[in-house]
Amino acid sequence: MPYERDPDAAIDAALRMIGSRLKRTRIALGLSQRALEALSGVDQTTISRIENGRAPSFSLGRYARILAALDRYRLAF
Repeated sequence: MPYERDPDAAIDAALRMIGSRLKRTRIALGLSQRALEALSGVDQTTISRIENGRAPSFSLGRYARILAALDRYRLAF
């Protein structure tokens, strides 16, 4: 099923902002999406969808795992 943007423009913009910030952080740490998948346990496809603002129903648990993995990685260096 093709992804459809949220009809609420504010929600759609917020999803794109969340994804953009995640992508900037990942790139700043020198991580690929595959590397982040290995660190977080969240599959690369989901990471890509979040980064592109195309995952309106991703769980907070998955997002928290991604953020925790980024934080652990950052603190390791």
